[in-house]
Amino acid sequence: MFCVSLGTPGLGDLLKDEDGGEGMQCVGKVKRMGELYSRFRPQRKEPDMLAPARHPAGDVPGSRTWAVSNQVPQATDGDKVTEIVTVDAQDLFSQLTTLAYLGKREPRRGLLSSMLEVCEGTIRVWRNWLSEQCETKKFTDGTPVAIHHETPDSHKTLGKGDSKVEDVAGKFYDPVKNNSVLWINTRDNSVGVKFRVKEKKWRRTVEMPILFESDVEVAVSYEVEFEEIFVRTTHLLLKLEKAQQEMTNQGASEPKRIGQIVRLKPASLKAYKECHDAAWPEVLQQIKDCNIIDYSIFYDDRSSTLFATMKWVGSDFDADMARMAANPKVREWWEMTDGMQESYVDGAVGSTDPKGWWKPLEEVFRFDG
Repeated sequence: MFCVSLGTPGLGDLLKDEDGGEGMQCVGKVKRMGELYSRFRPQRKEPDMLAPARHPAGDVPGSRTWAVSNQVPQATDGDKVTEIVTVDAQDLFSQLTTLAYLGKREPRRGLLSSMLEVCEGTIRVWRNWLSEQCETKKFTDGTPVAIHHETPDSHKTLGKGDSKVEDVAGKFYDPVKNNSVLWINTRDNSVGVKFRVKEKKWRRTVEMPILFESDVEVAVSYEVEFEEIFVRTTHLLLKLEKAQQEMTNQGASEPKRIGQIVRLKPASLKAYKECHDAAWPEVLQQIKDCNIIDYSIFYDDRSSTLFATMKWVGSDFDADMARMAANPKVREWWEMTDGMQESYVDGAVGSTDPKGWWKPLEEVFRFDG
């Protein structure tokens, strides 16, 4: 099945402060952000992504007619997603295997360019829940089936407003309090499906009595309609961020090997070793953030030369080096160590010099094994 986005109720109000400006100034709003859910409407027909609907002239966001024309149309009867759920006589529940993806299409041709797995798991549909969500049962000849429950309150159905927060566009909506929503892998309630349970008529047989106790195990069957799918907004954002990072890593070029040399003043050898034995954490973190790994510095006592080797595994070398040079702590470190060194680069005056301070070396051989 496919899904059409219904938006994220409450997100717009959450990003506004008390004075109506943009921003998230209250700590309590961070917790509220984790309670927001993005809503999707299931349908059998694949959404038309080629030609976006045109809005009437003058119909712009915030105008008088925008709220009406921007509403997502409801699914028709032939487009609704339904499933027959059967619980055998010896079972307490049935299970629905679920796998949800978020797809991205090309804007012009509408072709699917990428897919992101949102969740994978199962939904347990309990026998008692089916009975509570669909209390009216009839035989095929129209005769009602009377079911006797052991506890008077166990058959109470979801009344109007009992477990449902006000459902208004732009308002906060909490599906966790809605009894008609079942959750995939109920550990964190990140993805849920709202069902509508419809009557599945039973055939009257000689062996089946008109009145029977609810604790008598009999096979039951219902038709359930997938009304909405709820995805916790923070869960969706984290999935998107992770996928973006993976795409960035996959698109990165082959690791770049770098070799550099600079001359160390013999009198500064002890001080140079001591400062590197206690390298500043801010500098080390910046090196890591700039996608530099396997960084080592060697010393040749005959020529008093320092030889540095490293690998760069990023996607934009110039941008990473610019971030490195912009860090005040790194510049302070360079100012300290530059005084202990002499550059092999003609005319260089320090590590911030555009010509460079460490002289780059040409790689003449490599064996990766």
